[in-house]
Amino acid sequence: MGAKKVVQTLSISTKRSNRLKFTPDDKRVLVSDMDGDEVVVLDAQTRQQIKRIKTGGRPEGIQMTPDGLRAFVALAQEGAVVAIDLKTLTVSSKLQTGPGADGMAWVK
Repeated sequence: MGAKKVVQTLSISTKRSNRLKFTPDDKRVLVSDMDGDEVVVLDAQTRQQIKRIKTGGRPEGIQMTPDGLRAFVALAQEGAVVAIDLKTLTVSSKLQTGPGADGMAWVK
């Protein structure tokens, strides 16, 4: 097992990074920027920014579908979750959840 140490620090100009998730294929990384109201998408290999996606609220928890087609991003203060299409990198829908949406998980 390798040592746990910082190998690089990235400057992605977020206002308040909250969560970070790799896509199931490990090709992209999504970072929720709570105070920027957006999700920052990075290329995992080059560590370069691909896109910034406005979420319409303060993004918190991130959960990806196992097939890697969508990411769900919780907007706790808005009582909603947005679905992001990971092929087009756009918000495809918004689901009202009630207050406090944040952590998400898959249940079988």
